Amino acid sequence: MRTWLILIAFLTTAASGATACPDEEEYGEIRMFTGKGLYYGRQFSVTAGGHESLSDCGIQNTGPGHVAPSPDFSFVIQNMGGYELMISVIGKCDTVLLINTPTEEWIFNDEADFVGDAGILLQEPPAGWLDIWVGAYEDGFCDAVLHLETTEMQ
Repeated sequence: MRTWLILIAFLTTAASGATACPDEEEYGEIRMFTGKGLYYGRQFSVTAGGHESLSDCGIQNTGPGHVAPSPDFSFVIQNMGGYELMISVIGKCDTVLLINTPTEEWIFNDEADFVGDAGILLQEPPAGWLDIWVGAYEDGFCDAVLHLETTEMQ
C-alpha cells in the first residue's frame, strides 16, 4: 500500500512540474498582423514574469528567467516576406523573452544590444502562430511593454 502511495505522489509531482513549464499548446491574447501592419510598430502593456523557472523546464537554448505557463500573446503573423520582425520588451524589472515560432522553434533572450533589455530579431518569419512569453529574470512580476515592429530587409 505504501509503495502505491509513493508512486501516486511521484506521478502527481512529475505531472504538475511538466504542466508548469511554458506550454506551446496554450494560447495568450490573440492578435493578427501582417508585415506591413507592424511597419510603424505596436506596443502592448503586459505583466512580465511568473513563478515557473525556465532552468527547470528542459527547453533548449534558454537561460535563467521566470515565466507563466501560458504565453502572454499568441500572434498570427502573415505576409512577412521581405521584412525583419523586431520583438522587444522594456520593463520595470530585468525582463526575458521566450518565443515559440511558427516552425515550433524556441528562441530566448535576456539582453539585446538593439534595445538594452530583452529582444529578438526574426528575419522573414514564416506565416503562422508566434507565441510570446514576457518573463522576468527573478521570480515575480513587474509592469512591462512589449514592442513589435517590422523593417524592410535590405
